[in-house]
Amino acid sequence: MHKFSFLILFLILMSTKIFSNANQYNDCKCPPTEPKTLDKYAYSCPEKTLNDRFYVFGEFLYMQAVEDSLDYAVLNRTRNVTQTAGSEVPDIIPGKRIGFKDNWNYEPGVRAGLGFLNYDLWNAELYWTYVDIDNSSTFHFTDLGVLIPLWSYPEDALNIQNSKDAKAFWNGSFNTLDFKIEKGFYLGEKFLFKPNIGIKAAWINQTYLINMKIQWGAGDPFHDGEFDGNLEFRAVGMKTGLASEFHFLKYLYLYGEAGFSFLHSTFDLEEKIISFSTAEAEHILTQEFKFDTNLPVIEYIAGIGSDFSIREKIKVKLKIGYEMQTWFRQNQFIRAFEQEISVSEPASKDFSLSGLSFRLGFQF
Repeated sequence: MHKFSFLILFLILMSTKIFSNANQYNDCKCPPTEPKTLDKYAYSCPEKTLNDRFYVFGEFLYMQAVEDSLDYAVLNRTRNVTQTAGSEVPDIIPGKRIGFKDNWNYEPGVRAGLGFLNYDLWNAELYWTYVDIDNSSTFHFTDLGVLIPLWSYPEDALNIQNSKDAKAFWNGSFNTLDFKIEKGFYLGEKFLFKPNIGIKAAWINQTYLINMKIQWGAGDPFHDGEFDGNLEFRAVGMKTGLASEFHFLKYLYLYGEAGFSFLHSTFDLEEKIISFSTAEAEHILTQEFKFDTNLPVIEYIAGIGSDFSIREKIKVKLKIGYEMQTWFRQNQFIRAFEQEISVSEPASKDFSLSGLSFRLGFQF
């Protein structure tokens, strides 16, 4: 945690030093000709009529949400048990995990924002992002072994005789609100760099539902074992980043941006588990947990953009890019049986978004 705090302080100080520079266009060595003839000059000589303007933008997002460690069962090929600390645990051979592997859907999202451009001081931007989360997974098998639920009571798992028709649903919503200030400076005629600092707030809701048809005892009918989890995430903290543009043509440029955030976060977890020791003995467990922590976030985007003006009064901005975000340790669902079996590799619990973004903006 101290390392992250030191990194944020260092980046803020560096950004402040850059922001304290004089007007980045004071030393612009533009030839004394009309702006329309400056085709080879990209951002170094902006049109004076377009300085100090408000702008608005909207983005359509088509994103894939992925979260690690959403496995809900282990395929067990033996009924052998091992004595561990006075309790019996089924041997997991080979321990193939069943869950969300390739069941990740692309869902629509939106981003909307507004900003103010001031070429003498700082630029400011405020924007909101929303992405829908909707994924499902199913597993059907016969005579392949016994499917042991990771969320069940460890003691109840010993009684499982057969299982089939497992299905899971992972749904939710992703929301962030970002505010940043930035200042641009150029290198040469075509490169523009814009370091930024700001504040990020986030709220992410996740619902994780699991249903399995399980025969809990010899000769018993199949009953539904269920897991119902709801996880709410709230966070706010500092962010910093660096954006860049390469204007290879008058109206076309390549752009990229990398950002890092460090957020003070709160998780609120509610879970309900239904399992059986026999056909008649139903076990229902409800549990709630709430805790605070600090988590990092990494974001980056790259693409191609175009800026052009309409009668030098309204500037239109178009962008198409590929975006990726990584939110660390977001999967905080508790699976009761997880601690009873050995795991060959440490499980990651990160949440990630990746996909396309299409932006349309207007500067007035």
